Amino acid sequence: MNSDTASATARRTRKDNLVRVVVTAFGGLVLLTLVVLISHLMMQALPLALLPTFEPHEMPSLPQSEESSLIAAGDVLEGQPLIMQSSSCSLSVLALTQNQYNVVGSHNRPCTHKLGIASSLGRQFIVDVSPAGLVRIQPVRQFRSSSATSLATGAYGETLSAASTATVSFAIPESVWAARKNWQVVLSQRWAVAVVTTRQKTHVRWVNRQQPTLIKTQVFPAAQKVLPLPGSGQTVTYSEKTLHFHSILDDQVNTVNVASPVTWWQSLEKGRTLFIANQAGQLTRWTLRSENGRMQFGPTYTLEGDSVVNPLSVKDHASANAVVLLNSTGEVSLLNRITGEIVAQKKIGRGFSDINWYGNRLYALGS
Repeated sequence: MNSDTASATARRTRKDNLVRVVVTAFGGLVLLTLVVLISHLMMQALPLALLPTFEPHEMPSLPQSEESSLIAAGDVLEGQPLIMQSSSCSLSVLALTQNQYNVVGSHNRPCTHKLGIASSLGRQFIVDVSPAGLVRIQPVRQFRSSSATSLATGAYGETLSAASTATVSFAIPESVWAARKNWQVVLSQRWAVAVVTTRQKTHVRWVNRQQPTLIKTQVFPAAQKVLPLPGSGQTVTYSEKTLHFHSILDDQVNTVNVASPVTWWQSLEKGRTLFIANQAGQLTRWTLRSENGRMQFGPTYTLEGDSVVNPLSVKDHASANAVVLLNSTGEVSLLNRITGEIVAQKKIGRGFSDINWYGNRLYALGS
């Protein structure tokens, strides 16, 4: 009898010990999980408590030539090219290798052609327009090289990819092209938009990049300022303190009156956000939003102060809620894109006209 009782007590003790170990182990795992989660949250939230900063770093000087000018630049430190236009009717593609720029490709056309550069989502495209108004848009390949030897052996290959699916061709009416005073081409993932200004009219030609036979044409008086927004499928025009947003999808026009004359405007990369500066020294952010079942632009916030007077360029970060603004005094301001709060500023000097943003690098372009 005593033996049975002792045996039962021993089994119960073993079970209790096993349960105690299991419970303790699972409790420890729960505590460890909580510690990991709290640590992860703290690490993710810590940057929010820090103010962003940026410091200027000089880049190698470009080849000096009175016959060429810089017209576009990618993320040079990551192997993307610079593009320079020369007076000899050609484009030169340069890459940074061993702290100096080397020519790695070119695009040569007869001087009767007009050449330009357009960009979309970080990619650069060469725009080639013939005397008859035939437009051909071709991508510039990204260049990567680890040594000057690979440059000498032609590792870059052809500058253009003629068979690329990103190539788009379409025609501008020859009479319109022959009468041009100014022209430009802007891109989105869906649309290629050619803007040709003549003495009396501004012609805006929308071409679907996936279906080049799908073409929309808009014509406005030359006296109006015209800005196509290919990412939103709209063209905004301005005259006499009035903004007109023309949709190519349903031919609707949204009219908005402004208090002060517009002096400058620029859209962000995707064409759904627009910054407008006025004569009163104010900078207003406009965004695309749904109102009564229609997508319309409307103002969100207005900034004032020396930092936003005479803006030259504005760019947004690809993933963060941040915008960088360059003004005519050579001051770069970093803004919260949602609230408009200026979180960092830096003077880089005059002479810069544009700024690009790739990852954690800002590139100021100018003379």
